[in-house]
Amino acid sequence: MAHLADAMMLPFVMIVDGDGNYLAGSHGAVRPDRFEETLREVASPEG
Repeated sequence: MAHLADAMMLPFVMIVDGDGNYLAGSHGAVRPDRFEETLREVASPEG
């Protein structure tokens, strides 16, 4: 709830690491290119 407090529309997506730490998230419809960009950001060494 702390990371997606304004979420009002399904689906809710939370990307977490192996320890359960929040990395990114979204709610509602997300364009495939934007979702891919988010995945690349969290997978990068700087992310």
